[in-house]
Amino acid sequence: MATTQTTITVSSNTKVNNAMNCIPSNGLQWLVCILLFLIPVLSKGQSDDTSTNETDTLSQVTTWEKDSIALEQAHLRLERQYFEYEEQENPQSLSIALEQLSLHLFARVFFFFNLNNDEGLTLACKRIAASLDRIAYAYEYNSEYHKAKEFYSASASFVKKRGYKVDRITSDYNMAYIHFYLHEMETADSLAKDIIKRNNSLSKPDLEIDYGCLGLLGDIRMIKKDFANAKKYFSMALSSTQERHGEKHPFTQYYHEGLANSSYKIGDYRTSIHHYEKAMEVTPQKDSKNILSQMIGMANAYSHTDAPKAKKLYMEALDIAELNHAHHRNNAKAQIFYQLGMLKNTSRQKSKQYFLMSKEHHLKSAIPLEKESDNFIALSNLYDEDSKERERYLIDAIKANLRRDYAFDINELPPNEAIIYPISLIACYEQLGKYTESISLEKALGIYIQAQTLSQQIKPTYQFEGSKSALTEALYPICEHIIRISYELYHQTNDVRYLQYAFQASEKTKSASLTDALNEYLAIEKTGISESLFQKGKELKSEMDFLKEQLNNADELQAEELRDINERLVALHTDYNEYLLDIEEKHPKYYQLKYSNNKINIEQLKKALRKSETLIEYHIQSDELYIFIIDAEQHQFIKKSIKRETLEQLIADLTESLYDKERNFSNQAAVSLYELLFEHIHEQHQQERKFIIIPDGILNNLSFEILGKDSSFYSRLIHDHIFRYDYSAQQLIDRSPSKRRKPKFLGIAPEYYSETFKELPFALEEVKFINECMGGCILKDTTASISSFKEKVKEHTILHIAGHTSINSEYPLQSKLIFSENPLVKFELPAHELYNMTLDLDMVTLSACNAGLGSLKKGEGSMSLARGFAYAGCPSTVSTLWHMSDRPTKEIMVKYYHKLQQGKNKSKALREAKLEFLDKGGPNVMHPFYWAGIVIIGSDYPIAYEPWYEKYAQYIFSALVLFIILGVYLNKKGIIGQQEK
Repeated sequence: MATTQTTITVSSNTKVNNAMNCIPSNGLQWLVCILLFLIPVLSKGQSDDTSTNETDTLSQVTTWEKDSIALEQAHLRLERQYFEYEEQENPQSLSIALEQLSLHLFARVFFFFNLNNDEGLTLACKRIAASLDRIAYAYEYNSEYHKAKEFYSASASFVKKRGYKVDRITSDYNMAYIHFYLHEMETADSLAKDIIKRNNSLSKPDLEIDYGCLGLLGDIRMIKKDFANAKKYFSMALSSTQERHGEKHPFTQYYHEGLANSSYKIGDYRTSIHHYEKAMEVTPQKDSKNILSQMIGMANAYSHTDAPKAKKLYMEALDIAELNHAHHRNNAKAQIFYQLGMLKNTSRQKSKQYFLMSKEHHLKSAIPLEKESDNFIALSNLYDEDSKERERYLIDAIKANLRRDYAFDINELPPNEAIIYPISLIACYEQLGKYTESISLEKALGIYIQAQTLSQQIKPTYQFEGSKSALTEALYPICEHIIRISYELYHQTNDVRYLQYAFQASEKTKSASLTDALNEYLAIEKTGISESLFQKGKELKSEMDFLKEQLNNADELQAEELRDINERLVALHTDYNEYLLDIEEKHPKYYQLKYSNNKINIEQLKKALRKSETLIEYHIQSDELYIFIIDAEQHQFIKKSIKRETLEQLIADLTESLYDKERNFSNQAAVSLYELLFEHIHEQHQQERKFIIIPDGILNNLSFEILGKDSSFYSRLIHDHIFRYDYSAQQLIDRSPSKRRKPKFLGIAPEYYSETFKELPFALEEVKFINECMGGCILKDTTASISSFKEKVKEHTILHIAGHTSINSEYPLQSKLIFSENPLVKFELPAHELYNMTLDLDMVTLSACNAGLGSLKKGEGSMSLARGFAYAGCPSTVSTLWHMSDRPTKEIMVKYYHKLQQGKNKSKALREAKLEFLDKGGPNVMHPFYWAGIVIIGSDYPIAYEPWYEKYAQYIFSALVLFIILGVYLNKKGIIGQQEK
C-alpha cells in the first residue's frame, strides 16, 4: 500500500515549513542530537532578552498555541493511519508512519526553538513531551518496548524540567506499563502504587490514571499467579471506571476480562462466565479478535459446569475465527479443537479427532507455538501407560518445542539454538519420564537426569532474575522425581551412585541463583577477567532473555514478528556459543569456575567436613521428607512420611507460640518436630557435635536449638549441640577459606523518631559495648546514613547493624534496611541494591528484627535481607528469624563478640553466648523468643586473628632478655677464667 502523505497547515509561522524542508530523511538518527542540544536551552528559564513587551509575548504564545494545535491534528491523522497499517499487518507502512511521527516531532522542536518567555518554554516542554509520548506509544503498540522506553524517558526529562505534578504522574504511568512489558515486575508494581498515592493527593485526581494503575497491579498479580489479589485489583479498577464513564465504556471491557480470567483461575467459574458476558456486551462487533478470545474464555469456564453449553460456544467460536487473519485464525482453531478434545464425556475416538485437527492448525500457522506440546501430551494420554503410541506422542511434544528444521534424537540433548520454549521442553521431558517409570525406574531416572542436564545447559543463556526463577521452578519437579526414584534404587541396590544422584538433585533446589552469583564472584576474583568481556556476555544473555519472554506471549504476536524473533534468537545463540568458546580458550579457569555444573561429590564433601561436624540436608516433597546425613566417615539417606501441610502446621504452631503474650511456648510442636527432624540423628550422636543444617522450604524459618525430646527446658538441643546453617552444601565447598586478617569493626546504630520506626533504646549501647571489645568505628545519629555506610564499609571487615528492617514478603528485593531517618535524603536501603554490591567482609551481623526471614521461593529458599549480603559476597551472616526483644538481643550480641575476640569459631561463640545469657538471666528469659531467633548462616571460621608473633610477643621478648642476660653472664665468666689462667 502506498503511504498517504499528511500535510501540516501552519498559517502564522513559516519556520515550521522551513524546518520540515531541512530535516534529513532519516529523522530518528538526528532526534537525539537535537534533544540533547535543546534540553539545556529549555532549562535556562527566563530569557536574558527583556525587550519584548507583555502584549507581544501574549500574542506570540497565542500564535504558537494555534500552530501547536495544527501539529496536534497532524499527529492524530498520522496515528490513525499508523493503526490502520497495524490492522493490515503491513510492517513497511508501519515504519513509514512511525518515521512521519518523528518528522512531526522535529517540526515541533524547531517550532518552539526560539521561544523566549517562561510561559512559552513550559508550554514547549509539555508539547514536545507529548510528541515523544506519541512516538513511544507507537513503539509500545508495536511491542518494541525497549524503543518505547527510550522515548518515554526522553519525554520524562522535559516533563521534569517544566511539567506540573499531573504531567509527571502521567509520565511515570507510561513508564510503569513499559516496565511491566519488559517483565520488570517489581519496578512496575512499586511505581504503580506510588502513582496511585500521588494521584490521590491531588485536588482533582485523574481517575483514568487511578484505574489504569489498578488494572496494571491486577495484571502483575496474574503473572505472579496471585489470582485472588488480581481479582481484587481488577474489581477496584472496574468500579473506578464505571464511576467515571458508566457501564458501557470500552475500558470496562478490559477489567471485566481481568475479573473473568482471575475468577477462572481460582475456580469461580460462574463469576468468570458473568464477566465474560459483560465484556462481550461492551466489545464492538467488528472487534472479532477480542470477541473470539472472550468466547473461548467463556467456553473454558462452561467446560467445568456445563459441557454441552461449552461445546456450543466452541462451535460458534470456530465461525468467528474465520473473520480473523490467518495466524490468529489458525491459532484460535488449534485452541478450540484442543479444548473440544478435553471436554467431559467426549469419546476417546472423538477426542483423538479433535486433537489431530488441533495439531493440523498448529502446523498451518507455520510457526512453532508453545501450546502445541500440550496437544501432543493430550494425545498421548488417550493411550495405555505402556503403549508405544503414547511414547511417540510424548516425543512429538518434545519436538514441538524445538525448531522444525532440527533433526531430534531422543538419546541426545538438543543444542540451545534449536530450543524455542525451554520451560515447556523440560515439562515434556518430565511427562516422558513419568511414562517410562511404568516400564523401568532406571530408564525413567535417565530421562529425568537428561532434563536436569538440559536445564543446566540452558541456564547460562538466562540473564534476568525472573527468567532464572521460572527455569528453577520448571526444574523443581524433575529434581523431586530424581530424589524419589534414586531413594528406591539406592535402598534396593545399596549403590552409592543413586545417593549421589539424589543429593545432586536436592542441591539443585537450594539457592540456585545465589550459587550462580557466588560462582561469578569466585570466577572473577580468581581469574581477573576483563570487565568488557564480562559485559559482552551479559548483553547477549539479556537480549536472548528478552526475546524468550516475547515468545511466551506468542499469541499476541504477528507471524512475521515470530519469524523475526526466532531468526534473531538463532543468531544470538550462535554469537553466544562463539563467546563461550572464546572465553574457554582465553580464560579457561574462569570458564571452568563460572559455567561448571556444580555436580557436588559426596566424597568431596566428606573431606571438606571436620571430624566433629555433621551436615544434614532436608528436602520436602508433598508427602515425604528426605534427609541426607553426611559426616567425615559415613552417610545416610532417610525418608519419612509426612504431608507438607502437616509439617507447615507444626511450624506455624511453634511460631505462634513464640509471640504468645503469656509466653506459653508450644512444647508439643517442638517435641513433634524433634521426633520428625532430629530424633534419629540425636540417638547416634549423644556427645556434643557441630551440625550444619541445609534447610528446605518452611524449615528455613526454624531454629533447631528450640527442639527437644520432651517438654523440659534442659532437653532443648542447644544444651547438647552446636548449630549453624547454610544455603547449600555446594557453597560450603566452594566458599573461599577465611583470609585470616585482623578484624576491623564497623558498627551502625541508626536514629529513629517516627511512629513507623520506633526508637531502639539499647541499639547504640549494644554497638558501643562491642566496639570497646573489637575496636573500630561507629556510625550513629545522622552519620548512620546510607552514603556513610557505603563509604565506610569498604575499609572494614566486620559489619554490625543494630536497627530496623522493612520486610516485603511479596517482593523480597524490596525489603529494606532502615538507616537514620532523614526527610532530606534516602534512608531505606532496598535488598536489590545489596544484590548489586560487592562487599569484602568476613562477617555481617544484622541485629535487626526479621533480617533472616523472607518469603519462601521454590529452588531458592528464604529470600531474606541476610541473603542479600551473601549475594554481595559476604561469607558469613548473623541474623534474626523473628521480631527480637531489644535488651536480650544486646546482651547476647555483646557476649558473642567477647567469645569471638577469644578466637572461637562463630557457631561455638554464639551458642556459648546464649547459654551464658540463659544461666545469668534465669527463668524470665528461658522462653526461646528471647534467644533462639539469632542464627548464623555460612562460614564458621573465627574472625579474631593475631599473627603468632603478636600473640606471643611478650613471651618472645622475655626469652630474648633472659638470653641476653645469660649471654653477658657467661661471657664475663669466660673472660674471668681466661684472666686467671
